[in-house]
Amino acid sequence: MTNQSFEKIKRYRNSYHGASEYIGIKILDVNEGWAKAELEIKPYHLNPIGSVHGGVLFALADSVGGAAAWSRGQLVTTSNGSIEYLNAGRGAKKIFAEASELKAGKNLLTYDVKITNEENKLLCHVTLQYFSLHRSLEDRLKELEEE
Repeated sequence: MTNQSFEKIKRYRNSYHGASEYIGIKILDVNEGWAKAELEIKPYHLNPIGSVHGGVLFALADSVGGAAAWSRGQLVTTSNGSIEYLNAGRGAKKIFAEASELKAGKNLLTYDVKITNEENKLLCHVTLQYFSLHRSLEDRLKELEEE
């Protein structure tokens, strides 16, 4: 894929009016097998004890992992994920997620995601696996531009 394709991925994933946008997730950068995102923490992102809700952390990880998987040029869907909560996200104003590719196979793509706060404290570690739908991402992005 080209840098222009990576920019299209970033632009689409930041504006498609889905769950990620509703939560406030912003994809910052995408490259081959890699992506970075951020989330500005609002009161509705917190759990009853005042730390970032685990579901919000997992949603951030899944969004950035999906963007990294898209960099391989195919539409994907999440097939598996596991999360290790390592530190509470109490007092965080902004959190960051970085997805790195572990393996891009014919059908399954696996990514390692680390989520940190603004002090670079590791909040959680996530492993995500995506299933390739064997449908061209470029074709889908063209369809969306025409809508």
